[in-house]
Amino acid sequence: MAHSWDRERIDAAASFVRARLAADFAYAGLPGIEIRVDGGPGPEFVVLVCGGHEFSLGLENGAEVACADAAYVLQDDVMDLVGHPWPELLDADGDRLDVLIPSGGRGTAQWLLGKYPFCAVGHLHLAVRAAGLTISSAPT
Repeated sequence: MAHSWDRERIDAAASFVRARLAADFAYAGLPGIEIRVDGGPGPEFVVLVCGGHEFSLGLENGAEVACADAAYVLQDDVMDLVGHPWPELLDADGDRLDVLIPSGGRGTAQWLLGKYPFCAVGHLHLAVRAAGLTISSAPT
């Protein structure tokens, strides 16, 4: 059964994705994340705007895939801005563990540590603190 994309569903999905991205990228130095609809009533017209960068959100593939794909693009933007891998996890001694990579391949947009799920997109900072880790803020 096909699911319709009326304006209410588009707005809900866009808000859901935006909130999750805003939570994870809040301290990364990027300008605010905004969502706008360009053109028609379909999910293919939803655009994510972050500073001067804008791209199709891809909601037609589902909110979780859109969230993971957008996190991947924004991760590149952060790395360009800070000049080093981001989010690079450090243990309690300040030793590098790895850089998280966003993925949507398992149904939920998540950050992977290596090939293993670390946390859902939208929970990055809380999960890092709960694990006793930090995110590197200086070039390595």
